[in-house]
Amino acid sequence: MALTEGGAKKVLICDDSMLIRKQFQTDSEAVVIMLSSVGTKENLREALELGATDFIQKPWKEEQLVNAISRIANNYRKFLALWSPDIRDVY
Repeated sequence: MALTEGGAKKVLICDDSMLIRKQFQTDSEAVVIMLSSVGTKENLREALELGATDFIQKPWKEEQLVNAISRIANNYRKFLALWSPDIRDVY
């Protein structure tokens, strides 16, 4: 998923905390959106501690997922804007 003109970011959408653990073992720069049918504070805390960027409770609506991805893209662009042009060109 291209989030900027000069770079891309992987967005993983999953509903299993084990997948989050495995993802960050192989690619620590991926962005994770956790979907769960169990919307307890404990599940939310676990997902965020594992590195999830967002948490959406099932059943979810398309608008929720689109908004989450848009927030990630906007935050990524803001982050890159803080870098010098030389570093941004690498990504």
